[in-house]
Amino acid sequence: MIELAEVFRRFAADDRSAHGASMPPSHRRAIEDILNCRTAALGGQVWRCEVCHSAVFSFHSCGNRSCPKCHTPSPGLPTSRKRLAGTLASLAQTQEWLERRQAEMLPVPYFHITITVPADLRAVLRTHQREGYGALMQASAEAIIELARDPRYVGGTPAVLAVLHTWTQQLHFHPHLHCLVSGGGIAADGSTWHPARQNFLLPIKALATLVRGKFRALLRRK
Repeated sequence: MIELAEVFRRFAADDRSAHGASMPPSHRRAIEDILNCRTAALGGQVWRCEVCHSAVFSFHSCGNRSCPKCHTPSPGLPTSRKRLAGTLASLAQTQEWLERRQAEMLPVPYFHITITVPADLRAVLRTHQREGYGALMQASAEAIIELARDPRYVGGTPAVLAVLHTWTQQLHFHPHLHCLVSGGGIAADGSTWHPARQNFLLPIKALATLVRGKFRALLRRK
């Protein structure tokens, strides 16, 4: 299968010529990182076995969140020892991130809420990512917390962990949030825990309406 880096080597220059003026800086950085990943441009390291004393040189990985070499080793680890070394280093960074997030989790059930951006707004977000993504994160968190504080639902302030995804597995631009929300919240007194119902957290239609209104208001201010 052809690698994404090879696609960029063939077509990135033409793409920059055609769309460079509107290309977000993060996209330019991702292209450069993917092109340089595990090449001499990033340097490397030597892995030496203490048993057989054999040595293997491995180029450094770029670590960009959009790089398939760094973050999608499936369907299996590469058989080349050089590529394996780079992949293991990247997987270790991912595992460290997961462990830090797990340490932040409360010992309570969690609900998963996905918030997507309508198709007619995706072009706006693609060219105004800093403002758009910030507004999406803020509007979503505020809407979840506001509804959760309503005594009809939770009656307290929940914990919210949100992760932004911007692409589908088919590499289609599709910004959306994955939100982990605690199944309960802290009451206004700061000490009482109000658990959520077992199979219900918030009304979806009310949440969608609230997110939409807050998102629109934030975009207008920005």
